[in-house]
Amino acid sequence: MMNVQDGLTLLFDTREDKLQDLIQLLNKLSENIEANDLMPFGKMKKIHFARWVMMDATHDVDGNPIPAHLLFESDYDGDEAEHINEMLDVGLPGFIKIFRTCKGFPEKENVTREEVLVFINSHNAPKTGLFIGAWGRSVEQIKQEKELYYAVEDYLDANREALITKSPLEIRNKVREYVWSKDEFAWSKVPPGKRSFKQNFQYYGYLAFLVCCAIILLPFLLIMVITALIMLRRREMKEPATDHHLDKSKVSLLQKHEKFNLQNQFSAVGNIKPGTFRLRFLKKTLWMINRVSRYVFNKGKLATIPSIHFARWVFLDDHKRLIFISNYDGTSDQYLTDFVNKQPAPMSAIFCHMMDFPKTKWLVLEGARDMKGFVAWARKKQIPSQVWYSAYKDITVKNIIANTNVRMGLYGSISDKKAQQWLNLL
Repeated sequence: MMNVQDGLTLLFDTREDKLQDLIQLLNKLSENIEANDLMPFGKMKKIHFARWVMMDATHDVDGNPIPAHLLFESDYDGDEAEHINEMLDVGLPGFIKIFRTCKGFPEKENVTREEVLVFINSHNAPKTGLFIGAWGRSVEQIKQEKELYYAVEDYLDANREALITKSPLEIRNKVREYVWSKDEFAWSKVPPGKRSFKQNFQYYGYLAFLVCCAIILLPFLLIMVITALIMLRRREMKEPATDHHLDKSKVSLLQKHEKFNLQNQFSAVGNIKPGTFRLRFLKKTLWMINRVSRYVFNKGKLATIPSIHFARWVFLDDHKRLIFISNYDGTSDQYLTDFVNKQPAPMSAIFCHMMDFPKTKWLVLEGARDMKGFVAWARKKQIPSQVWYSAYKDITVKNIIANTNVRMGLYGSISDKKAQQWLNLL
């Protein structure tokens, strides 16, 4: 059965009198994220990415106060309950110490695991939109296929002279023979899991259901979409243009949290524009993007952007705010530029419902196409992650896809042409 991935977002109100304790705890975690004595993420085998983010107190669009928050986010394999239990198996003391800085956590000295679990579940933010770059691959599979790739590469380098006269298919067969002779690669004799009958039924059945609904309801959908766009356009025309200036001092501070080899993290939060119309429109947009990401953009790219491992949008504070969380390859400057150059329309369709976003026209025009305005806006909304963990910091999305393709080239009978294409991956 193919691996299932998902995301967890927890949101807690922090205690002002415990702020320094929280900062010290998060600093301690970040010094040795994989193997600290409080919450060693390296021992949590099902986590792809995780972060702790402190969010300052602020106000909503109506001026009402929003308290300071502590956000925990993780991208994981399998069942949510199993994921939470694995984290508590490994890091229960750390979770207890951190939760003591949050409102509502039991103040008695001896807190049970069950009480911690109840506290976590009561602060679980509802899931919204989720994109997965290396869809269907577990942490274990990603790491194993990386080692397999390097082993094949080393074998070819070490036997270059002996293989140079052989055909691509003969070379491929020699590689397969070598790999499968090694005990450490015994797992590679079995192809990675495919969708089970139940998963296929859910996947294609739901997709067929959506297509049928779209066909049957097409006239009504067109009327609804056109009406909604007209109503949206009226609101767009009334909104003042925003003049964004890049805060270079804040960018410098943010970039101190963005020097993580090949990968980086991004978190940005802001108020949603007032009125139920904007919120409903945003919910429908995220619902659609969530489905498109699952059924269309599940081959390693979010539309044409090939650098995002996981990304999600989560409503906060009773749908007054939206946070965007992502893990990606490269620098933040490259990341933001890719949105403008490659996919400005989806970015505008989502973020135009947030305060201060560059002025849009008909939902997807202008907006994120304003490079200077979009980057300045994104940086203004961006917040640092005090703790960030990646289970495989030295692997890009492209690497993950390529490594899987190298593994898949070991199975079955292939032509000489296909063997050459396979060798070109190495």
